Amino acid sequence: MKLRIAENFRAVFYAPFYAIRALGLAEREGLAIEWLPSETPGGTIEEVKRGRIDAQWAGPMRVLKDHDSTPADGARLVCFSEVVGRDPFYLIGRKGQPPLRLKDLAAMRLGIVSEVP
Repeated sequence: MKLRIAENFRAVFYAPFYAIRALGLAEREGLAIEWLPSETPGGTIEEVKRGRIDAQWAGPMRVLKDHDSTPADGARLVCFSEVVGRDPFYLIGRKGQPPLRLKDLAAMRLGIVSEVP
């Protein structure tokens, strides 16, 4: 069976997908996967809805946003599996810093990511 799967955007929390690809696990199960990039986060949603791409990984907010903007009789996205549970975000810092303690966060600057969704 052949599948066309689009990457939503590259992130550490999508490691299970990268492991499937790197270890050839899909092929062991008889799947031929064509891994497709997405130019922007959520950029291939319309291709999925038109049937040109079989699946795209993304968070539930993409599906909720799609359901809010698509008529009830139109093509809507469907969630069918959870790969990443809970809140998959993480803190990063510079090398060479002393060990971080939770109370240290109060004095630090915060960078916010806003491209999704």
